[in-house]
Amino acid sequence: MGSSGFDITNPFFFITVAGVFAGGAICSLGSIFARPREARPARSIKLVVAPLLAACSILSVLAAGLTSDPRSFLDIRLLYAFAAVTVTAFVSIRFPRALGIPLLVGFSVAFVFFSVSMIPWKHAAEEIRVADVRILAGPDGIDDSRHFSAEVIPERGGSLFIRIPEGQMTVKAQLIRNADYVFWDSAVRYRIMMIGGNPLVSDSTVPLLTAWFERLLPTLPWMRSNIIEVESEELYSPSSFTIFVGPEGVRIVPLFLLS
Repeated sequence: MGSSGFDITNPFFFITVAGVFAGGAICSLGSIFARPREARPARSIKLVVAPLLAACSILSVLAAGLTSDPRSFLDIRLLYAFAAVTVTAFVSIRFPRALGIPLLVGFSVAFVFFSVSMIPWKHAAEEIRVADVRILAGPDGIDDSRHFSAEVIPERGGSLFIRIPEGQMTVKAQLIRNADYVFWDSAVRYRIMMIGGNPLVSDSTVPLLTAWFERLLPTLPWMRSNIIEVESEELYSPSSFTIFVGPEGVRIVPLFLLS
């Protein structure tokens, strides 16, 4: 189904946590041998902290097994992820100024950037109702073409009036999914781009960041984006349609079928 926060059912979540604890345990244990003349109280604390962190790492691996599909443990990428996180955690703790703090700052900046730039894309952990489209009148024959007058009533925000060419109504949407190894924001994100040939205005808080993200999106290996276009049944007046978006895609359903 997916989640808009941390997905603890994704085995990569607890494997990552286990790697952080393992890196901390190795760093704590290694510093004991690296500093044989260190004061006894400090050595005693590290002798307690190291096995405690190791135990937390083991418990995290067990938690991954309890909260996820057991078959997922056959994925060799889990081992690679654990090794990579362990090494990164060890080096970051061992050299905080050279690597630890810069990594923390970098992750924080990236988190803020993606959170703000992706505001126009809404979450759809399951199929949700996005908007109703009411065909009010038509076709009108204005500008040597035949159009229907329609009202779009979104689930959030105010309604807007559009003109739709005679025939079928087309809805164009963009869906963004994270790769299966990303345990943050595993829900599908969507953005309705066009209804009946009418572009919709983005509700981005910072348009410049959103524009940068759109240019960057095709190069991001952990995100997959696809554009979907679906058509409704033949339009007639009066009639109403409901637009649904979910992990499986976009649907346009005549309103009488929902009653």
